[in-house]
Amino acid sequence: MKSDRQLRAQSLAKRFKETGRKPVVLEFAGVPKAGKTTTLGQIQAFLKRCGFRVSVVVERASVCPIRDKKHANFNIWTTCTTLSKLLENTQSPPRPDDPDVLILDRGLFDSLCWLTMMVRLSRLRREDLRAINSFLRLDEWKKKISAVFVMVASPKDSLMRERGYLPVTGAAGSIMNPEVLDQVLKTTRDMAKRLQSEFRINIIDTSSKKLRDNAQATAEHVADIALDVIEEQLREDILCIPKVKIASAFSRKVCLKTLETSKVLKCFQEFGRFQPREEVEKDANLVQAIPVVIVRNRTGDILQLRRREASYTNPLHEKLVIWAGGHVRSEDGTSKEAILRCAVREIQEELCLSIEPDKLKLLGSVYVRKGERTSKHAAIVYEWRADTDDVAVALSNAEFFERRGNSLSGRFVSVNNLVRDISGGKVEEVWSQEIVREFIVSDPSAFPLRLFE
Repeated sequence: MKSDRQLRAQSLAKRFKETGRKPVVLEFAGVPKAGKTTTLGQIQAFLKRCGFRVSVVVERASVCPIRDKKHANFNIWTTCTTLSKLLENTQSPPRPDDPDVLILDRGLFDSLCWLTMMVRLSRLRREDLRAINSFLRLDEWKKKISAVFVMVASPKDSLMRERGYLPVTGAAGSIMNPEVLDQVLKTTRDMAKRLQSEFRINIIDTSSKKLRDNAQATAEHVADIALDVIEEQLREDILCIPKVKIASAFSRKVCLKTLETSKVLKCFQEFGRFQPREEVEKDANLVQAIPVVIVRNRTGDILQLRRREASYTNPLHEKLVIWAGGHVRSEDGTSKEAILRCAVREIQEELCLSIEPDKLKLLGSVYVRKGERTSKHAAIVYEWRADTDDVAVALSNAEFFERRGNSLSGRFVSVNNLVRDISGGKVEEVWSQEIVREFIVSDPSAFPLRLFE
Protein backbone atom coordinates (compact mmCIF):
# COMPACT_ATOMS: atom_id res chain seq x y z
CA MET A 1 0.00 0.00 0.00
CA LYS A 2 1.34 3.41 -0.96
CA SER A 3 2.14 5.80 1.86
CA ASP A 4 0.78 9.34 1.95
CA ARG A 5 4.33 10.55 1.39
CA GLN A 6 4.67 8.48 -1.78
CA LEU A 7 1.29 9.59 -3.12
CA ARG A 8 2.21 13.20 -2.48
CA ALA A 9 5.59 12.85 -4.18
CA GLN A 10 4.11 11.13 -7.23
CA SER A 11 1.47 13.84 -7.56
CA LEU A 12 4.13 16.55 -7.36
CA ALA A 13 6.28 14.76 -9.95
CA LYS A 14 3.35 14.73 -12.36
CA ARG A 15 2.68 18.42 -11.76
CA PHE A 16 6.36 19.22 -12.22
CA LYS A 17 6.29 17.76 -15.74
CA GLU A 18 3.40 20.09 -16.57
CA THR A 19 4.24 23.35 -14.80
CA GLY A 20 7.81 23.18 -13.46
CA ARG A 21 9.69 26.35 -14.41
CA LYS A 22 13.18 25.50 -13.17
CA PRO A 23 15.00 22.71 -11.32
CA VAL A 24 14.62 22.42 -7.57
CA VAL A 25 18.12 22.54 -6.07
CA LEU A 26 18.70 20.85 -2.71
CA GLU A 27 22.07 21.27 -1.03
CA PHE A 28 23.27 18.84 1.63
CA ALA A 29 25.93 20.28 3.91
CA GLY A 30 27.21 19.90 7.44
CA VAL A 31 29.77 18.25 9.66
CA PRO A 32 31.45 14.91 8.89
CA LYS A 33 29.61 11.72 9.82
CA ALA A 34 26.30 13.45 10.50
CA GLY A 35 24.44 11.18 8.07
CA LYS A 36 24.64 13.44 5.03
CA THR A 37 25.62 10.82 2.46
CA THR A 38 23.15 8.23 3.74
CA THR A 39 20.25 10.68 3.83
CA LEU A 40 21.11 12.17 0.45
CA GLY A 41 21.12 8.72 -1.11
CA GLN A 42 17.72 7.92 0.37
CA ILE A 43 16.21 11.19 -0.88
CA GLN A 44 17.65 10.66 -4.36
CA ALA A 45 16.25 7.13 -4.61
CA PHE A 46 12.84 8.09 -3.20
CA LEU A 47 12.31 11.05 -5.53
CA LYS A 48 13.52 9.08 -8.54
CA ARG A 49 11.19 6.16 -7.82
CA CYS A 50 8.30 8.60 -7.46
CA GLY A 51 8.81 9.99 -10.97
CA PHE A 52 11.24 12.91 -10.65
CA ARG A 53 14.31 13.25 -12.82
CA VAL A 54 17.05 13.54 -10.21
CA SER A 55 20.70 14.38 -10.68
CA VAL A 56 23.38 14.49 -7.97
CA VAL A 57 26.52 16.61 -8.02
CA VAL A 58 28.78 14.33 -6.00
CA GLU A 59 31.06 15.72 -3.33
CA ARG A 60 34.17 17.00 -5.09
CA ALA A 61 36.49 16.49 -2.11
CA SER A 62 36.95 12.83 -3.02
CA VAL A 63 38.40 13.75 -6.43
CA CYS A 64 40.23 16.95 -5.51
CA PRO A 65 43.87 16.80 -6.69
CA ILE A 66 45.01 19.16 -3.90
CA ARG A 67 46.39 16.93 -1.14
CA ASP A 68 46.18 19.23 1.89
CA LYS A 69 42.53 19.26 2.98
CA LYS A 70 43.22 22.11 5.39
CA HIS A 71 44.56 24.38 2.67
CA ALA A 72 42.12 27.02 1.45
CA ASN A 73 42.84 26.05 -2.14
CA PHE A 74 41.36 22.62 -1.47
CA ASN A 75 37.99 24.17 -0.64
CA ILE A 76 38.22 26.74 -3.41
CA TRP A 77 38.81 23.96 -5.96
CA THR A 78 35.87 21.90 -4.71
CA THR A 79 33.66 24.99 -4.58
CA CYS A 80 34.41 26.08 -8.13
CA THR A 81 33.88 22.62 -9.60
CA THR A 82 30.55 22.29 -7.77
CA LEU A 83 29.55 25.78 -8.87
CA SER A 84 30.22 24.89 -12.49
CA LYS A 85 27.84 21.93 -12.21
CA LEU A 86 25.21 24.10 -10.53
CA LEU A 87 25.34 26.63 -13.35
CA GLU A 88 25.36 23.92 -16.01
CA ASN A 89 22.20 22.28 -14.66
CA THR A 90 20.18 25.42 -13.90
CA GLN A 91 20.29 27.31 -17.17
CA SER A 92 17.46 29.60 -18.24
CA PRO A 93 15.42 28.46 -19.98
CA PRO A 94 15.93 24.84 -18.89
CA ARG A 95 17.28 22.33 -21.39
CA PRO A 96 15.12 19.32 -22.26
CA ASP A 97 17.44 16.99 -20.35
CA ASP A 98 17.81 19.15 -17.23
CA PRO A 99 16.83 17.43 -13.97
CA ASP A 100 13.65 18.21 -12.07
CA VAL A 101 15.64 18.01 -8.85
CA LEU A 102 19.36 18.73 -8.57
CA ILE A 103 21.06 17.57 -5.36
CA LEU A 104 24.36 19.11 -4.32
CA ASP A 105 26.54 16.95 -2.10
CA ARG A 106 28.07 20.04 -0.46
CA GLY A 107 27.46 23.34 -2.26
CA LEU A 108 27.83 27.07 -1.75
CA PHE A 109 26.71 27.16 1.88
CA ASP A 110 29.01 24.32 2.84
CA SER A 111 31.93 26.00 1.10
CA LEU A 112 31.33 29.23 3.00
CA CYS A 113 31.41 27.24 6.24
CA TRP A 114 34.68 25.48 5.46
CA LEU A 115 36.40 28.63 4.23
CA THR A 116 35.38 30.41 7.43
CA MET A 117 36.84 27.45 9.27
CA MET A 118 40.10 28.01 7.41
CA VAL A 119 40.31 31.51 8.91
CA ARG A 120 39.85 30.09 12.41
CA LEU A 121 42.66 27.63 11.71
CA SER A 122 44.86 30.47 10.37
CA ARG A 123 44.92 28.85 6.95
CA LEU A 124 43.22 31.80 5.23
CA ARG A 125 43.46 35.54 5.75
CA ARG A 126 40.27 37.42 6.59
CA GLU A 127 40.89 39.79 3.71
CA ASP A 128 40.98 36.86 1.29
CA LEU A 129 37.84 35.38 2.86
CA ARG A 130 35.95 38.63 2.28
CA ALA A 131 36.92 38.56 -1.40
CA ILE A 132 35.89 34.91 -1.78
CA ASN A 133 32.63 35.53 0.09
CA SER A 134 31.72 38.36 -2.28
CA PHE A 135 32.20 35.98 -5.18
CA LEU A 136 30.31 32.99 -3.76
CA ARG A 137 27.43 35.04 -2.41
CA LEU A 138 26.34 36.48 -5.74
CA ASP A 139 22.60 36.87 -5.47
CA GLU A 140 21.88 35.07 -8.74
CA TRP A 141 23.76 31.97 -7.58
CA LYS A 142 22.26 31.88 -4.10
CA LYS A 143 18.75 32.08 -5.52
CA LYS A 144 19.36 28.93 -7.52
CA ILE A 145 19.56 26.90 -4.30
CA SER A 146 16.02 26.10 -3.16
CA ALA A 147 16.94 24.72 0.26
CA VAL A 148 19.96 23.71 2.32
CA PHE A 149 19.93 20.71 4.66
CA VAL A 150 22.62 21.26 7.27
CA MET A 151 23.40 17.90 8.84
CA VAL A 152 25.04 18.21 12.27
CA ALA A 153 26.11 15.80 14.99
CA SER A 154 28.13 16.00 18.16
CA PRO A 155 31.90 15.36 17.83
CA LYS A 156 31.45 12.28 20.02
CA ASP A 157 28.84 10.78 17.70
CA SER A 158 30.82 11.71 14.59
CA LEU A 159 33.92 9.93 15.89
CA MET A 160 31.91 6.90 16.97
CA ARG A 161 30.40 6.59 13.49
CA GLU A 162 33.82 7.06 11.90
CA ARG A 163 35.35 4.21 13.93
CA GLY A 164 32.61 1.83 12.89
CA TYR A 165 32.45 -1.74 14.15
CA LEU A 166 36.20 -2.39 13.79
CA PRO A 167 37.84 0.59 15.51
CA VAL A 168 41.60 1.18 15.45
CA THR A 169 42.92 2.68 18.69
CA GLY A 170 45.08 5.78 18.36
CA ALA A 171 44.20 6.50 14.73
CA ALA A 172 43.05 10.07 14.09
CA GLY A 173 42.72 12.04 10.89
CA SER A 174 43.43 15.68 10.09
CA ILE A 175 39.71 16.42 10.32
CA MET A 176 38.35 13.48 12.31
CA ASN A 177 39.59 14.44 15.76
CA PRO A 178 37.65 16.02 18.65
CA GLU A 179 39.26 19.46 18.47
CA VAL A 180 38.72 20.06 14.76
CA LEU A 181 35.23 18.51 14.77
CA ASP A 182 34.23 20.82 17.60
CA GLN A 183 35.43 23.82 15.60
CA VAL A 184 33.62 22.58 12.49
CA LEU A 185 30.36 22.18 14.41
CA LYS A 186 30.59 25.64 15.97
CA THR A 187 31.44 27.24 12.64
CA THR A 188 28.60 25.45 10.87
CA ARG A 189 26.00 26.51 13.44
CA ASP A 190 27.31 30.09 13.45
CA MET A 191 27.14 30.28 9.66
CA ALA A 192 23.63 28.83 9.63
CA LYS A 193 22.47 31.69 11.85
CA ARG A 194 24.43 34.30 9.92
CA LEU A 195 23.18 33.20 6.50
CA GLN A 196 19.60 32.27 7.35
CA SER A 197 18.33 35.31 5.45
CA GLU A 198 20.29 34.31 2.33
CA PHE A 199 19.56 30.59 2.18
CA ARG A 200 16.58 28.48 3.20
CA ILE A 201 18.40 26.56 5.92
CA ASN A 202 17.12 23.44 7.68
CA ILE A 203 19.19 22.14 10.60
CA ILE A 204 19.05 18.33 10.83
CA ASP A 205 20.61 17.26 14.15
CA THR A 206 21.29 13.53 14.01
CA SER A 207 22.51 13.60 17.62
CA SER A 208 19.07 14.71 18.79
CA LYS A 209 16.90 12.31 20.74
CA LYS A 210 14.46 11.96 17.84
CA LEU A 211 16.99 11.26 15.09
CA ARG A 212 20.01 9.71 16.83
CA ASP A 213 20.80 6.30 15.34
CA ASN A 214 17.56 6.47 13.34
CA ALA A 215 18.41 6.83 9.66
CA GLN A 216 14.84 6.13 8.58
CA ALA A 217 13.36 8.91 10.73
CA THR A 218 16.03 11.27 9.43
CA ALA A 219 15.28 10.40 5.80
CA GLU A 220 11.53 10.77 6.33
CA HIS A 221 11.98 14.15 8.02
CA VAL A 222 14.18 15.46 5.22
CA ALA A 223 11.87 14.02 2.54
CA ASP A 224 8.87 15.87 3.98
CA ILE A 225 10.78 19.16 3.96
CA ALA A 226 11.99 18.53 0.41
CA LEU A 227 8.43 17.90 -0.77
CA ASP A 228 7.34 21.15 0.90
CA VAL A 229 10.05 23.00 -1.04
CA ILE A 230 9.03 21.38 -4.34
CA GLU A 231 5.36 22.16 -3.74
CA GLU A 232 6.07 25.81 -2.94
CA GLN A 233 8.18 26.21 -6.07
CA LEU A 234 5.43 24.71 -8.21
CA ARG A 235 2.73 26.89 -6.73
CA GLU A 236 4.02 30.22 -8.12
CA ASP A 237 2.36 32.75 -5.85
CA ILE A 238 1.90 36.08 -7.65
CA LEU A 239 1.11 39.60 -6.44
CA CYS A 240 -2.49 40.71 -6.88
CA ILE A 241 -4.89 43.33 -5.55
CA PRO A 242 -8.69 43.74 -5.41
CA LYS A 243 -9.93 45.27 -8.66
CA VAL A 244 -11.83 47.99 -6.79
CA LYS A 245 -8.55 49.29 -5.37
CA ILE A 246 -6.80 49.55 -8.73
CA ALA A 247 -9.90 51.03 -10.38
CA SER A 248 -10.00 53.70 -7.69
CA ALA A 249 -6.31 54.53 -8.18
CA PHE A 250 -6.77 54.97 -11.94
CA SER A 251 -10.19 56.62 -11.63
CA ARG A 252 -11.39 56.69 -15.26
CA LYS A 253 -7.92 57.01 -16.76
CA VAL A 254 -6.06 54.43 -18.82
CA CYS A 255 -2.55 55.71 -18.15
CA LEU A 256 -0.96 57.42 -15.17
CA LYS A 257 2.30 59.35 -15.28
CA THR A 258 5.14 58.90 -12.80
CA LEU A 259 3.76 60.88 -9.87
CA GLU A 260 0.28 59.39 -10.10
CA THR A 261 1.75 55.89 -10.41
CA SER A 262 3.11 56.25 -6.89
CA LYS A 263 -0.52 55.80 -5.76
CA VAL A 264 -0.70 52.53 -7.67
CA LEU A 265 2.54 51.28 -6.11
CA LYS A 266 1.23 52.26 -2.68
CA CYS A 267 -1.97 50.30 -3.33
CA PHE A 268 -0.02 47.16 -4.17
CA GLN A 269 2.12 47.67 -1.09
CA GLU A 270 -0.83 48.15 1.28
CA PHE A 271 -3.49 45.88 -0.20
CA GLY A 272 -1.53 43.48 -2.40
CA ARG A 273 -1.11 39.85 -1.46
CA PHE A 274 0.51 36.79 -2.96
CA GLN A 275 -1.82 34.00 -4.05
CA PRO A 276 -1.47 30.91 -6.26
CA ARG A 277 -1.46 32.01 -9.88
CA GLU A 278 -4.07 29.49 -10.99
CA GLU A 279 -6.51 30.90 -8.42
CA VAL A 280 -5.77 34.52 -9.28
CA GLU A 281 -6.24 33.93 -13.01
CA LYS A 282 -9.75 32.59 -12.38
CA ASP A 283 -10.84 35.46 -10.11
CA ALA A 284 -12.28 38.39 -12.08
CA ASN A 285 -12.18 40.56 -8.96
CA LEU A 286 -8.38 40.52 -8.72
CA VAL A 287 -5.82 42.49 -10.72
CA GLN A 288 -2.24 41.29 -11.16
CA ALA A 289 0.83 43.54 -11.08
CA ILE A 290 2.93 43.25 -14.24
CA PRO A 291 6.16 45.29 -14.22
CA VAL A 292 7.28 45.88 -17.82
CA VAL A 293 10.49 47.42 -19.13
CA ILE A 294 11.02 49.42 -22.32
CA VAL A 295 14.57 48.94 -23.64
CA ARG A 296 16.13 51.75 -25.69
CA ASN A 297 19.51 52.07 -27.33
CA ARG A 298 21.82 55.02 -26.91
CA THR A 299 20.13 57.03 -29.66
CA GLY A 300 16.64 56.40 -28.31
CA ASP A 301 15.39 53.65 -30.63
CA ILE A 302 13.10 51.13 -28.94
CA LEU A 303 13.51 47.36 -28.79
CA GLN A 304 10.54 45.69 -30.45
CA LEU A 305 9.92 42.05 -29.56
CA ARG A 306 7.77 39.30 -30.94
CA ARG A 307 6.28 37.32 -28.09
CA ARG A 308 6.31 33.55 -27.84
CA GLU A 309 3.83 32.17 -25.32
CA ALA A 310 3.52 28.64 -24.00
CA SER A 311 -0.03 28.40 -25.35
CA TYR A 312 -1.04 29.27 -28.89
CA THR A 313 -4.37 30.48 -27.51
CA ASN A 314 -2.67 33.23 -25.51
CA PRO A 315 -3.60 36.57 -27.12
CA LEU A 316 0.05 37.70 -26.87
CA HIS A 317 1.44 34.75 -28.84
CA GLU A 318 3.53 36.04 -31.77
CA LYS A 319 2.34 39.59 -31.14
CA LEU A 320 4.71 42.55 -31.55
CA VAL A 321 5.32 44.38 -28.27
CA ILE A 322 7.80 46.97 -27.01
CA TRP A 323 8.18 45.63 -23.49
CA ALA A 324 9.52 42.68 -21.54
CA GLY A 325 8.02 41.80 -18.18
CA GLY A 326 5.95 39.41 -16.12
CA HIS A 327 4.26 38.59 -12.84
CA VAL A 328 5.63 39.60 -9.44
CA ARG A 329 6.35 36.35 -7.62
CA SER A 330 6.79 35.73 -3.92
CA GLU A 331 10.49 35.11 -4.60
CA ASP A 332 10.76 38.82 -5.45
CA GLY A 333 10.07 39.63 -1.80
CA THR A 334 7.21 41.20 0.07
CA SER A 335 8.61 44.69 0.57
CA LYS A 336 7.76 47.78 -1.46
CA GLU A 337 10.73 47.00 -3.73
CA ALA A 338 9.22 43.69 -4.93
CA ILE A 339 7.82 45.21 -8.14
CA LEU A 340 11.16 46.80 -9.01
CA ARG A 341 13.03 43.57 -8.23
CA CYS A 342 10.61 41.71 -10.48
CA ALA A 343 11.36 44.10 -13.34
CA VAL A 344 15.09 43.46 -12.93
CA ARG A 345 14.54 39.69 -12.77
CA GLU A 346 12.30 39.64 -15.84
CA ILE A 347 14.85 41.57 -17.90
CA GLN A 348 17.47 39.04 -16.85
CA GLU A 349 15.25 36.07 -17.72
CA GLU A 350 13.84 37.49 -20.95
CA LEU A 351 16.81 39.32 -22.42
CA CYS A 352 19.79 38.15 -20.34
CA LEU A 353 20.50 41.74 -19.30
CA SER A 354 22.00 42.21 -15.84
CA ILE A 355 21.10 45.74 -14.80
CA GLU A 356 21.07 47.73 -11.59
CA PRO A 357 17.64 48.60 -10.15
CA ASP A 358 18.53 52.29 -9.96
CA LYS A 359 19.07 52.30 -13.73
CA LEU A 360 15.36 51.70 -14.33
CA LYS A 361 13.33 54.86 -14.82
CA LEU A 362 9.67 54.74 -13.81
CA LEU A 363 7.53 56.11 -16.65
CA GLY A 364 4.03 55.40 -15.37
CA SER A 365 1.36 52.72 -15.38
CA VAL A 366 -1.34 51.35 -17.67
CA TYR A 367 -4.68 49.74 -16.84
CA VAL A 368 -7.16 48.93 -19.60
CA ARG A 369 -10.60 47.88 -18.41
CA LYS A 370 -11.78 46.58 -21.77
CA GLY A 371 -11.23 42.88 -22.37
CA GLU A 372 -11.49 40.04 -19.88
CA ARG A 373 -7.77 39.27 -19.91
CA THR A 374 -6.46 42.84 -20.10
CA SER A 375 -8.64 44.01 -17.22
CA LYS A 376 -6.96 41.47 -14.93
CA HIS A 377 -3.51 43.06 -15.31
CA ALA A 378 -2.00 46.45 -14.49
CA ALA A 379 1.31 47.39 -16.11
CA ILE A 380 3.95 49.27 -14.13
CA VAL A 381 6.13 50.77 -16.86
CA TYR A 382 9.90 51.29 -16.57
CA GLU A 383 12.48 52.37 -19.11
CA TRP A 384 16.10 51.28 -19.42
CA ARG A 385 18.49 52.91 -21.88
CA ALA A 386 21.70 51.22 -23.02
CA ASP A 387 24.90 53.18 -22.52
CA THR A 388 26.69 51.61 -25.47
CA ASP A 389 25.93 50.42 -28.97
CA ASP A 390 27.45 47.04 -28.07
CA VAL A 391 24.35 46.15 -26.06
CA ALA A 392 22.13 47.29 -28.91
CA VAL A 393 23.99 45.06 -31.38
CA ALA A 394 23.54 42.01 -29.15
CA LEU A 395 19.85 42.69 -28.61
CA SER A 396 19.27 43.21 -32.33
CA ASN A 397 20.68 39.78 -33.17
CA ALA A 398 17.79 37.38 -33.71
CA GLU A 399 19.91 34.45 -32.53
CA PHE A 400 20.29 36.17 -29.18
CA PHE A 401 16.63 35.54 -28.44
CA GLU A 402 16.58 31.85 -29.30
CA ARG A 403 14.86 30.01 -26.42
CA ARG A 404 15.01 33.08 -24.17
CA GLY A 405 11.82 33.18 -22.12
CA ASN A 406 8.88 34.62 -24.06
CA SER A 407 10.92 36.74 -26.48
CA LEU A 408 11.15 35.07 -29.88
CA SER A 409 12.97 37.80 -31.80
CA GLY A 410 13.79 41.46 -31.48
CA ARG A 411 15.04 44.54 -33.29
CA PHE A 412 15.42 48.23 -32.55
CA VAL A 413 13.04 50.61 -34.33
CA SER A 414 12.89 54.38 -34.33
CA VAL A 415 10.07 56.15 -32.53
CA ASN A 416 8.76 57.53 -35.84
CA ASN A 417 8.62 54.07 -37.39
CA LEU A 418 6.97 52.71 -34.26
CA VAL A 419 4.27 55.39 -34.42
CA ARG A 420 3.71 54.53 -38.08
CA ASP A 421 3.45 50.80 -37.31
CA ILE A 422 0.95 51.41 -34.52
CA SER A 423 -1.15 53.76 -36.64
CA GLY A 424 -1.02 51.24 -39.48
CA GLY A 425 -2.19 48.37 -37.30
CA LYS A 426 1.06 46.39 -37.30
CA VAL A 427 1.40 46.70 -33.52
CA GLU A 428 -1.94 45.58 -32.08
CA GLU A 429 -0.97 44.94 -28.47
CA VAL A 430 -2.75 47.55 -26.36
CA TRP A 431 -0.08 48.21 -23.71
CA SER A 432 2.51 48.93 -26.40
CA GLN A 433 0.12 51.35 -28.06
CA GLU A 434 -0.62 53.17 -24.80
CA ILE A 435 3.02 53.33 -23.73
CA VAL A 436 4.09 54.94 -27.00
CA ARG A 437 1.09 57.28 -27.02
CA GLU A 438 1.40 58.48 -23.42
CA PHE A 439 5.04 58.03 -22.39
CA ILE A 440 7.19 58.10 -25.54
CA VAL A 441 5.89 60.60 -28.09
CA SER A 442 5.42 64.27 -27.33
CA ASP A 443 2.23 64.65 -29.40
CA PRO A 444 -0.41 61.95 -28.69
CA SER A 445 -2.69 63.51 -31.31
CA ALA A 446 -0.57 61.75 -33.93
CA PHE A 447 -2.53 58.61 -33.06
CA PRO A 448 -6.11 57.74 -33.95
CA LEU A 449 -8.65 57.73 -31.12
CA ARG A 450 -8.68 54.71 -28.80
CA LEU A 451 -11.27 52.09 -29.59
CA PHE A 452 -12.32 52.06 -25.94
CA GLU A 453 -12.62 55.82 -25.48
